[in-house]
Order: sequence, then C-alpha cells, then structure tokens
Amino acid sequence: MLKDLPQSFKDSTIAVAWVYSPEARGYDRFLTPFTNAGMETWVAPSVNNFRKVYPNNNYALENIQRFTADGQRLGATGQLNTIWNDDGEGLFNQDWYGILFGAAAAWQKGESSIPDFQNAYAQVFHGDATGDLNEAQKEMMLAHSVLKDQAKEGDGTNSIFWLDPMSKDGIRIGAQVLPYAHELRLHAERALTLIAQARAAAPALPAVSTGPKAYDPADSYPSAPTTLRETAAIDALELGARRMDLIGLKFQLSEEIAQGYQRAYAMQNTTDKKQRMSVSRELSDINGVNGRIQDFIDAYSLLRDLYEQAWYRSNRAYALRPVLEHYDYTVGIWEGRSDRLRSAQRQWSDSHTVPPAADVGIPPPAPAAAPPTTK
Repeated sequence: MLKDLPQSFKDSTIAVAWVYSPEARGYDRFLTPFTNAGMETWVAPSVNNFRKVYPNNNYALENIQRFTADGQRLGATGQLNTIWNDDGEGLFNQDWYGILFGAAAAWQKGESSIPDFQNAYAQVFHGDATGDLNEAQKEMMLAHSVLKDQAKEGDGTNSIFWLDPMSKDGIRIGAQVLPYAHELRLHAERALTLIAQARAAAPALPAVSTGPKAYDPADSYPSAPTTLRETAAIDALELGARRMDLIGLKFQLSEEIAQGYQRAYAMQNTTDKKQRMSVSRELSDINGVNGRIQDFIDAYSLLRDLYEQAWYRSNRAYALRPVLEHYDYTVGIWEGRSDRLRSAQRQWSDSHTVPPAADVGIPPPAPAAAPPTTK
C-alpha cells in the first residue's frame, strides 16, 4: 500500500517508525516498509519513562542504541527520541539520562556505546568527578530489573507505587514482590547513598528562593569547579530512588503489620502478665508514635513535599494538584487505619480482648513462601 501512494505524497512526507522497547530481532521490519517505498524515514525510540517512578533505562538505552543504529544502516535521516509525561505524574528532570544518550546515539555513526555513556554521563552533565552519580543510575536500573525480571511485577510503575498493599490486588501483588523487596530496597538505598556522597564531595551553591520555583545558581555557573551542575535532575533522581524504595518497604511493612496483629490476637486470652505486655507491645509496634502505620504516613508525606519541589523545578502549578491529592488520599487511608487500630488498642486496654483482624481492615499474613532462587 505504501508503494502505491502518490509520489508527491511520499516526497513531501517523513515516516516516523516508533518502537519503545528492545527488540531481539532488531528493527528492520519496522523501517523497511517505509524505506522500500522510497519515503524519508526517522526512528522514534523512547526514554521509557511513561507511568514509572523513574525511567527504566535498561529498556531505554538498548532501545535507543539499537533502533538508532538500525535506522542509520537503513538510511533513516533523523531520530525523534520520545518522552511521555502525559500521565500527569512524570517529571521531565528524570528523563535526561535517556535524552542525552539519544543525542549521543543520533550524532555518532554506527552503534553508540552504552558503557562509554554510562561512565561519562555524570562527569559531563553534572560535573561529578566521583562517578557516584553514574553508579546511582546503574543502581536504579538494577532496581527496575528486580521488579521486572525477578518479581515479574510492576516495573517500578506509578500504579504499584500507589497500590494499597492491604487491598485485594495489593495482597496478590505483594506476594510476588515481597520475596524480592529486600534486594529491591538495597539497590534503591544504595542509589540514595551514592547521591549523598556525590553531593558531599561537590556541594552545589545554595538555591535562592524566588517563589514556588527555586532559582539554582549552579545552573548559571556551569564551569564552577567545586559545584554540581543540573541539580534539578539530581533531585529528581533522588525522588525516584525514594519512591522505588517505598515500593519494597510498603509490602514489608504491610506483612509485618499482619504478622504482628496475628500474634496479638492469638495471645489475647492469656493470663500470663508477660504475654499480656507482649500484646500491648505488638499493637504499639503497629500503631504507636513510631509504629509501622506511622512509617507509611511519614513516607508518603515526605515524598509529597519532595515531589512538589521537583515539580516546580520544571513546571508551573497547572496539573500539580491531582498528584498531590493522590498523596493526600493515600495518607488519609493510613490515618483511617490508625484510627481503627487505636480503637482496638482501647478495647484491649478496657477488656483484654482484641477484635478480629478483618474488623480493623488488616489482612491475614501471607503464606510462607520459598526463598527466591537464582540460576
């Protein structure tokens, strides 16, 4: 059909072939229908940021590298490297890693080297002489791999970040993620440590507040030898790592709440003084000032504030409110659970009885699962 189009149409049209994931068989089949028809053709890979707490650069770098190289070989004349923030939650400053690799891949002849880019990115873009920010990006890629390739669930998506771990879907998905939550969090927290180290080695100039969007002097002095550059992207990386960490943390906390409440319920009829104290302690560990429910409230509240700050680094206020409402709504869910648990604590204090877990909205603990295996 393309070959039969009027020549005037083909001469005045650029065909843009878009594929946003790695293709083991290469990208020829997406390009040759247009090139064989004699049409000017571009490639359109993606930074793979859509609907994620941070872009999945495992997919992005390979997609950009191979698609662009195949396009060059087949005579494509341009690259349209795509980002997708139209879900309303994506942050442009999280996308620079894939954007800059796209530029390198398009400007260089042949297949651009992913390792060379990964080892040069932070020094060139951020002025980070330590290389720690390069390693932080790699840790985020490893965190994505844990969810996508090992737990086979979520891929660091916004949907799994917002998922209530005590809901029906949350219980099902939590059973898949929980065996890998420890490894997931180690990668995310290692990224946070590396970011902190890079900042300590080359602190940025203090930002001067000029309203909702802060002016960053480091952006105006790109040659300053002792400061990090493009700090908004570093803040966005930190936010992504914190959100990734919370994906693992919330399934751990939810399981600990379920197990603790089950232990408290099982001991409620005891006459042993120490065991009665254990019931009070189990309930306090769930819903005390430093309890697990408060951990949920604190985590989502902190991320709400960090997200708002990151939003204003590249956007105006428009469309921010729905995302902040999602944070507020989620905090409200856990505030409600705290109220129900407080009622159970009063019941224990008054009558030394504990209501069934279902009455206070706590699911049963997950069945014991075999530890994950690696080949």
